[in-house]
Amino acid sequence: MKTELVQIKSDLIEARELSPFDLFKTGGTKAIVDEIERIANDFEPDLSNGVRRKEVASIAAKVASSKTLLDKVGKELVADIKKQSSAIDAERKYMRDRLDSIKEKVRKPLTDWEEAEEQRKADHIKALSDIGLFSCEYGSSSVEIRGKIKELEAFDVGERWEEFQDDAETTKSNVLASLKDNLAKAEESERQQAEIERLRKIEEEHKANAAKQKAAEEKEAQAKREKEAAEKAKKEAEEKAEREKAEALAKAEADKLKAVEDERARIEAEKLKEQKDAEKREANKKHKAKIHNDILAALQKNVDQGVMGEDLLKGLVVAMAKGEIPHVTINY
Repeated sequence: MKTELVQIKSDLIEARELSPFDLFKTGGTKAIVDEIERIANDFEPDLSNGVRRKEVASIAAKVASSKTLLDKVGKELVADIKKQSSAIDAERKYMRDRLDSIKEKVRKPLTDWEEAEEQRKADHIKALSDIGLFSCEYGSSSVEIRGKIKELEAFDVGERWEEFQDDAETTKSNVLASLKDNLAKAEESERQQAEIERLRKIEEEHKANAAKQKAAEEKEAQAKREKEAAEKAKKEAEEKAEREKAEALAKAEADKLKAVEDERARIEAEKLKEQKDAEKREANKKHKAKIHNDILAALQKNVDQGVMGEDLLKGLVVAMAKGEIPHVTINY
């Protein structure tokens, strides 16, 4: 620890020699700070002119420089303390490392024995857990379980297990009991499954037979429906043919009757026409005769007057009727 004296002096601190350690022990700076504070408090600031204002700034600067001076002494003290602390820490580490090495060297035989003992116990504990590997998962077959039982029964749980022998025997016994229980369950499950499979096959056979029977019945029904449909179609075709034949005969008869009626009507029409034509001819003949007679009567007057003979007059009328006399027509 640094114990030499240093001189402390500033514009606000009277010169004095102090040990830095004494200065910065608890309450060590109080007297100096009190002195600086007293000087600052005794100063009456005057801001009336530039010179006075500079004095105020000067006092403040002197307080700051005193702070820097004191802080520098404290900083150097701390640096010295840190340097000594590093040396102490290095020596402490040397001491710890040496003594740890000596301790480990002295204890190594015991440590090696403890580690070997821990490993021995760990090996036994692992071997105990390995016995559990003989267990079977849920759903294993009876064949698998019997194989596990055979292997486990041959598994040695003798003196090599040392203090874990009782645990090994107990674990082996428990696992065997569990395996045998699982074997009984597996055998029962397999028996039930076999029965279920047997019943399933019977059910499938029943379903297959029922399906065959149903298919045969449906085939027979289909054949019957097809036969009935064919017979119905044949009957309908025959009925249709008979109906069409009857309709054709009826139509032929109707056509024949119509033809007879048409022929009768034609004959009647021809007779009526001939009658009308005859009547027309007769009427025309009579009309012409009347015209001729009128002409002849008109000409007869000339006969009566002795102008021409009767035969000549008749011949003249005939010639007029035939258009043999130019520029002369008879209007009937």
